[in-house]
Amino acid sequence: MNRLGVYYASYGPFVMGFIPAGGQCNIDQPALNLFARDFYVLAENEERLAYLQLIRDVLVLLHAPSESATFDAEEIIEFETALANITMADDQRHDIAELYTKMTLGQMKEQLPNFDWQLFFNEVFRDITSKLR
Repeated sequence: MNRLGVYYASYGPFVMGFIPAGGQCNIDQPALNLFARDFYVLAENEERLAYLQLIRDVLVLLHAPSESATFDAEEIIEFETALANITMADDQRHDIAELYTKMTLGQMKEQLPNFDWQLFFNEVFRDITSKLR
């Protein structure tokens, strides 16, 4: 859990989060690297294969052995595909009122007790030094 918060704060989100002027924290599904969910959930396609090759090539450029770069690239695609499978398609995301459920931190802890929300938010916002108005 601590590692997820540190990763989010350091490298970017698995879920999208922001705090608008009203002061509430909004948590949304992640942005996918291939942008369109269909590139992951449909059968093999040119974009997905090109993305797999790009990941593999970058890993090799970073001095990963060729065999492990291929394996790791496939694992990355598999993980991103799993994320895509639990996201909503864009055409299902038009009614904002239906998408979001307002909850307090306490309610989040009750609804999802296996996730340490307090630790997560402490890590995500640990480097914020200015106060929100």
